[in-house]
This record gives sequence, structure tokens and C-alpha cells, in this order.
Amino acid sequence: MQEKHADVRTVHRLTVWKGGTCMYKKRLLVLLLLVFALIGCKEQKNVSGEPALDSYDRSWKNVYMNGAFIIGSDVVYTGSLTDHRIYYLEKDMNQWRPLCAKPECSHNTEDCNAYLTTAGIYWDEGYIYYYMGDALWRMKPDGSEHEKIKRISLPDGVSSTYLIYRGYIYFQLRETTDGGKSWKQEIKRVPLEGNDTELTDVFGNPGEDQVQYTDLRCWDDRITAIGIHGEQQSLYMQDLTTGKQRMIAENWPPDKIAGYTIDGDLLRYFDLEEGFCTVGLSTGKREVLRSPVERKEAGSVYYDEDFIYLCNTNPILDKMDLVDEACRGILFYDLDGNEVDFLSMDGLDMWLLYAFSTPERVYLSDYSKMMELNTFYYIDKAEIGTGNMQLKSLDH
Repeated sequence: MQEKHADVRTVHRLTVWKGGTCMYKKRLLVLLLLVFALIGCKEQKNVSGEPALDSYDRSWKNVYMNGAFIIGSDVVYTGSLTDHRIYYLEKDMNQWRPLCAKPECSHNTEDCNAYLTTAGIYWDEGYIYYYMGDALWRMKPDGSEHEKIKRISLPDGVSSTYLIYRGYIYFQLRETTDGGKSWKQEIKRVPLEGNDTELTDVFGNPGEDQVQYTDLRCWDDRITAIGIHGEQQSLYMQDLTTGKQRMIAENWPPDKIAGYTIDGDLLRYFDLEEGFCTVGLSTGKREVLRSPVERKEAGSVYYDEDFIYLCNTNPILDKMDLVDEACRGILFYDLDGNEVDFLSMDGLDMWLLYAFSTPERVYLSDYSKMMELNTFYYIDKAEIGTGNMQLKSLDH
């Protein structure tokens, strides 16, 4: 069967937004989940090549929820929990394909290298990893060498999410007791290699009082987590080389921080009350780059190496009257917090969210269709700031 590559369809022509005043009335942090693509299966060839490690390390800054995408220099991978498959998207190809080329494969058993029943796929040392059932699996980026590595049992009655990074699988464990009145959160890890399956603590308590940790993220040779101590939440960072841990932001309330990233020696974040901010990790010096603009900036924020993306697309924002109608859409900023372009949702019946980015494109997903076949869109980065952006869709 000959492969069919669909034409890219231009959905909406965009113009630079020039004015108006826009700001939130009250605190809001809208927690937006990334959407996993739901794509039909067609005949395809196996993907070749491997994601560049430096490019993949960058991807940790691009996604809100770790494990949604593996971003390489020439290929992107994602997992769908609705049809339980792993897909890949090659550079300059506008079609997601299942990571399986076996004839007559139905992609619904563990023998299929595209089969997935859990959230999260990860890249480490030349392999794609995922945790399914009670076992750790891995395979080469072309789907070969697909194997179950080891079984890792988690405590009974504990809910968990996981991520895999630099030789370890990290579990974020949450245990609820007293009929939901109290809970305990902690982060533990197990090495990928060898027979060791014991769960060991990652973040220790910095003081005598109990601190619970959640929202683990990875940044080059560092990891961060939010520490919860009573009503107080702080951001902690641990150096994976030395094992040293320290607090890098003491006041980190979820209703204020709309998004953040670690960029070299800088912590970059957007505070809904104070605006675009940075903190020097070695100096501790804090700087407000730009304050919020009234009736404009109330959504969630995502970072990559080139731009900052603020999504004012959640319908909840409209219901709460937090953003002017003229500002409903996605705002594009440079890394200093200066607005460079605007994607209006006017006339578009969709709820677009940032998904991931590559050096050439930024990809968006329609979250309003999370229960249907989701559609991915993209914008060429070269068009951002020109006043002539075009939103284009992938075939699905």
C-alpha cells in the first residue's frame, strides 16, 4: 500500500494583536492537562534514527506534564491512552503513525511495541521506556528490542504517577487515609538497570517537620519538586550529581504560579500577580521582567528556548470574566516578557493548548475534543512576530 501524506490545511490566518487592555481580576491558576493524540492506524515504515539527547533534554522544559512527548531532532513520540498506542511523527511529515509495522497487528497486546496502557513514555540512553501494569518496558526508537526489563511492585492502596530520567524511574506516590480526610505524598525511585526493585526516597525533609513532595520535573542534571508543609508550598531543587537539595522559591502557591522553567542558572516563571519573573539560582537575585497587563494575562504559561506561550483559551476564564473577549487566545512573548504576537480564538470553535515545540514549530492541541479523535495544529516559528502567522493542522 502506498503511503498517503495529507496536505497541510491552513485553518486560520492571524494578525498581530495591537492594543487593548487585558488583565485578570483575581488569582487563578488553571491546571491544563496535555492531550495525548488519538490517531488512526495506517500502514507505515519503522522510524529510523534516534532523538538527539541534547534535544530531548530540552523537551523537559516544553511540556507541562512529563512523559507526554519525547522530542528529538528529527522525530517526536507520544502515547494515546484512549486507543492504547504509541505514535511517532517524523520531521516534515504531517501524519502520526503507530510505532509498529508488523503485518496484521491489532496493536492490543503486550507483544506489540506500539501497545500502551499507562500515561507516559520516556527516553533514556538510546531506549524508549514506559511502565505498564507492574513492569518496566523498553525498546529501541524503531520499535525493535522490545522487552520487559523488570517488575516493580508499588504499595497497596497508593495512587501513582511516574517519570523516567537519567537511569532511574521516579514514582510520585499518594496515599489517602481517614476516608480522604488526610493524605501523604512522597517521591521514590528505582534504577533502570540491574535487579534492584527497592523504592528509595528522593527528596528528604529539610527540617524536623514533615514535608510532602509532588510535581516532580527534570532539568538537565537537576530535578525540582513542590514541597508542601501545612498551608505553605515551596519549590525545591536537587542536584543529581551531588545529591544536594535546597529550596529555590519559598512562596510557591498554586493559585499564583502559572508556569515555570529552569533555564541554565535562571528560574523563569510567571506570577499571576507580579508578572514575568526570574531568580538567579546561584545568586538568589529575583527580578520582575514585566508586570501583568490588566484584563489580559490569566491563563497557563509554557516556555521553550525561543518564546513564552500564555494560553487564555480555557472556557473557564470566560465564565469567570477574567479576560477580555478580545484577548481570548494564545499570546506569544520573547524571553524578556515582551509580547510579539497573538493567536485569536475569534471564529475558532476549539480550545487550543500548547503541546510541545521543536526548533522550527510550536504544536498545539484542541483540548475540547479530548474524548474524540484529537487534532494537532502547528505554527511555523519563523512566522511568529511577522503579523502573518498561519495555524495549520496535521492529518489524523
